[in-house]
Amino acid sequence: MLKKLLLLGLLSFSSLVTVLANEYPTQTRCVLSERAQLYLAPSDKGMAWPTPRYTPLRHVDTNADWHLVEDFEGDRFWVHNQYVTDNGFLICGVLKTMVTAYSGPGPDHELVGTLPALMGLRIVEYTSGWIHGVSSDDREVWVPEATVKIF
Repeated sequence: MLKKLLLLGLLSFSSLVTVLANEYPTQTRCVLSERAQLYLAPSDKGMAWPTPRYTPLRHVDTNADWHLVEDFEGDRFWVHNQYVTDNGFLICGVLKTMVTAYSGPGPDHELVGTLPALMGLRIVEYTSGWIHGVSSDDREVWVPEATVKIF
């Protein structure tokens, strides 16, 4: 019975990854460095906003070494190629104001803390409505799938 449940979980996660990879083959980017600067134009001059590692960004356009990206609120910025990856990780972003994070898949596990809205997570595993991810501050957490948007 346990083997069947594990196999079903693995197949569900594989299906999720396959569907998402097919839906967004090269459109999803994420910040790889500890912090990246987002600009209003494809240049390192002018206004910039710092954004933490694993922030999910949807690729819109390219201009030389710069990517025009869109965050999941629909705002568009430019980021330099050296700070982002192309679809190397399955990424999700916290949608709610604060999300409670646990050490395992469910509220019966130890409370790890809370994650702020817009924080990105690199997805490690998916199981029964729970996302296991790594936060930008390197915490391994589990959050309810309904509280995040998968990119």
